[in-house]
Amino acid sequence: MACEKRLNPEKASLTERRFHRRTFLKGMVAGGVALSTGGIIAEKIVSTVGAVNPQRAYLRDVMAGDRVLMEREYVLMSDEEQRRLIAFFEENYRRALKE
Repeated sequence: MACEKRLNPEKASLTERRFHRRTFLKGMVAGGVALSTGGIIAEKIVSTVGAVNPQRAYLRDVMAGDRVLMEREYVLMSDEEQRRLIAFFEENYRRALKE
């Protein structure tokens, strides 16, 4: 019987049609409220993220990187180490050309 009413809306009573319209409209209103709430929350998140001073963040990052670089000790490569490294790069380059 319920299936027949869905297939033939003319057979559905007036109160059932109104009920379906109400539930549809309630769903639409609830969806609209959810969308607007989501938009407001997204706006708040974007505004707080955008409030970061990019220059200050960049300087903080650069200063930390410079500190790490200054703490390292660099040792010069010997001539033999340089020759081996260059040969390694040349060999890899030739292999890549063959493929």
